[in-house]
Amino acid sequence: MLQSSSNIVYSEKVINQEEFDKKHGFRRVNLSLLRILEGHYHQVLKWNLHEWGGHYHQVLKWNLHEWGGFFKARVPIIEWLPSYDFKNDLVSDIIGGLMVSIMSIPQGLAYGFLVGLPPVFGLYSSIVPPLIYAFLGTSKHASPGAFAILALMVGSIVEQLRNDPLLPINDNNNTTEPMCCSENKTIADSEGLDLEVLAIVSCVTFMTGIIQILLGMLNAGLLAVWLSDHLVQGLTSGAAIHVLTSQLKSMTGIPNLPKTSDPNGIIKFYSCFFENIQNISAPETICSVICVFCLVFSKEFLDKVFSKWIKIKVPMELFVVVFSTLLNYTAEGTDYQFGLKHVGKVTSGMHTPFLPGFRYYDKVAGTAFSIAIISFVIHIALAKLISKKESYPLDANQEWLALGTMNTVGSFFGCFAGGSSLSRTMTQFKLKTKSQLSTVVCAVVLIGVVYGLSFCFYYLPLPVLSCIVVVALKDLLVQIFSSFSLFGQSFIDFLIWFVTFVAVVLVNVNFGLIIGVSFALLTVIFRSQWPESSLLGRIPGTTDFKGKLHYKDAEEVPGIFVFRFDAPLYFANAELFLSRVRDIVNIQPFVIAVDLKKKTNQEMAHQENQSKRELKQRNSVRQAEPTLREPLIPQQHGGKSQIELIYKGSRRETKSQRALDSQKSTTTNPAQSDTSTNENNIHITHIIIDCSSFPYIDLMGLDALGQVHSEFAALSIQVYFACCKVSVRQSFEQTDFYKKVPKTHLFVSVWDAVNQAQKDRSVMCNANKM
Repeated sequence: MLQSSSNIVYSEKVINQEEFDKKHGFRRVNLSLLRILEGHYHQVLKWNLHEWGGHYHQVLKWNLHEWGGFFKARVPIIEWLPSYDFKNDLVSDIIGGLMVSIMSIPQGLAYGFLVGLPPVFGLYSSIVPPLIYAFLGTSKHASPGAFAILALMVGSIVEQLRNDPLLPINDNNNTTEPMCCSENKTIADSEGLDLEVLAIVSCVTFMTGIIQILLGMLNAGLLAVWLSDHLVQGLTSGAAIHVLTSQLKSMTGIPNLPKTSDPNGIIKFYSCFFENIQNISAPETICSVICVFCLVFSKEFLDKVFSKWIKIKVPMELFVVVFSTLLNYTAEGTDYQFGLKHVGKVTSGMHTPFLPGFRYYDKVAGTAFSIAIISFVIHIALAKLISKKESYPLDANQEWLALGTMNTVGSFFGCFAGGSSLSRTMTQFKLKTKSQLSTVVCAVVLIGVVYGLSFCFYYLPLPVLSCIVVVALKDLLVQIFSSFSLFGQSFIDFLIWFVTFVAVVLVNVNFGLIIGVSFALLTVIFRSQWPESSLLGRIPGTTDFKGKLHYKDAEEVPGIFVFRFDAPLYFANAELFLSRVRDIVNIQPFVIAVDLKKKTNQEMAHQENQSKRELKQRNSVRQAEPTLREPLIPQQHGGKSQIELIYKGSRRETKSQRALDSQKSTTTNPAQSDTSTNENNIHITHIIIDCSSFPYIDLMGLDALGQVHSEFAALSIQVYFACCKVSVRQSFEQTDFYKKVPKTHLFVSVWDAVNQAQKDRSVMCNANKM
């Protein structure tokens, strides 16, 4: 071991990165995605006809066991049903299915009304898709079917196309649309309109299912990572505002309110709403207030009280539906008739299967894609949450296929696109259901309701359905206020939530999703474009180097700057990297190079007028500057001209460091030529770039590293690179980087680089003494 004059002990033998790789058998693994794809491409080109058909023939040769494994992976019920414990688990699944069916009846009716179809279609959507999912899904507790956010999105595209004058669905071609208070058609206008709306809904649902199936085949389970939790919260909270707004028309009885699906639709709606507040209907408003009070009272008080004795929730939604229907039926035709709008005639039984309205596919594709993504994100978030608590596996790609298949098949039966409901899923979880048999039980009960009790919904008041929809979104509405706490926790996450929320509210859900995802990705770019950079110092007694701003004990190594840039180095921040390096060492190489060249020319011109004896004497004298000292040029050492940069102990403060304590600046420097001077001088001889924070680097980043090396090499300052990742070193090898930077300037660790720098400085000190 050797010890420098700065009392830092360094190794006698220091190996660089190249020597380390040779010594320990570094194996070169090509990490380039392009090279991997290129390898596969060339391999495929070499296939002959037999090899091209090899996979096909291999599948044909599968035995019964291999085919069984394939179907078990794609139809999970084949695997878990034979091992199902009917004795211990069946009762809990039946109870869970019955309770979820009680919740599904009012919710299904309400969501069917929200889409723009007769309410009974909401029950269809709670029967066919859940049955399909029970066979294909891998979650034991997810309760798919009608869901408010997705129903709103389907209803929005229905509303948009239904009011498009260019479509044959409308009888007139009037292209003018006042801001508000215009009469809107409803599905009760004509039988033909009802069929067209059904065609639009079925097309949206079919397209949603196909997109989800394709994404599942492409193993797009990781697509959900692009939607952060706070983005999803902003999306669902904004959609909840749209749902609430869309139900005010039914809850207050104000006629001819404008649609909310268009950009600025919320502003237009509330402008018209308050202009016509005097037209509010007393029966609808009183009914809505009573229903909302009962539902909220049940959720906030009764459920908490009864949860001490029973696990199930009070089915207040069902009670409200039954009581309001009976009351409206009893009062019909009497002096006490309420005059409430009700559901009307409901067709008994399931809808006859039919082909979706494929002619609308080009107009609904964008909405279908948004619904497919949002449906999966909400579903997988719920499913993962419960699967982690219950410790059972969940296949994200299979969930894509399950959701896609249930929506595709459901589109032929008049179902609208759906997904997992938070309230129903959590109910199944709290009731300790063990499998998707609970979903089958729920669907069977709903089938019985559709075939045997559908006539009972004739007098069901529409404001009751609207209240059920609004109260079901209570948690999402409350989430708006709780999300403001993100401001103090993470400002960036708060901005992601806020931008997504505002975009959804002011524009619509589809564009809000696009704006939210785009903004979230921009935050990643912004954070990498303006990252933190640090001047590192050594923690005494260790080999660790930490930021001097963060650790007061971190000591700067005299004459050696250790710099770290905490971000990937690429085109967006390459110039910032160069600027930070120059600022951190308080050197502008271009300016200094120009000054040195100018001073050198002046000195050489002056020397030409002196005698040879005076020239020899003057060569040993250094010219002094306020912050720069330069030996007379040329000063030969080992056949090379040497330029030394000297910095006062009172260096100006930069953004990344505080001014060094003057006492530290008096540390003896081995490269100092005049040790008797009273000036607190520090000779800058080495800069070490800690590359451990570079996960990747592009060509402009490589150019920036090469430029740093060349700029400071011109000033006789050596630049070393430490802790380079394998992928970064491969980028060095694939370019001409090593033509600019010697391989010997790469080191395994910062400590190795500092050791080598200290050895270099020791050699320089001995040479100066000689």
